[in-house]
Amino acid sequence: MQILRKYNATTLMTTEKRDDPPEDYIVSGIIELLTFDVEGKTIRGVKIAKMRGSEFDDSIRPYRFTSRGIEVYPESKIFE
Repeated sequence: MQILRKYNATTLMTTEKRDDPPEDYIVSGIIELLTFDVEGKTIRGVKIAKMRGSEFDDSIRPYRFTSRGIEVYPESKIFE
């Protein structure tokens, strides 16, 4: 991380979800991709868990993988 900071590099790291991983303390932001099984259907949601230095929406928002990439539906909430 020190080398990346030295070069002012933006870095995307991925990890498996664990309880209290050490990476949570050294990164500036955490974006979680979640899945839920609701009545036999998979529902995908994205949640910003941490974004250092910024206010952010911490609601779980639905998303889909499309031919254009990942589409997040910011006006919709899961489990309202």
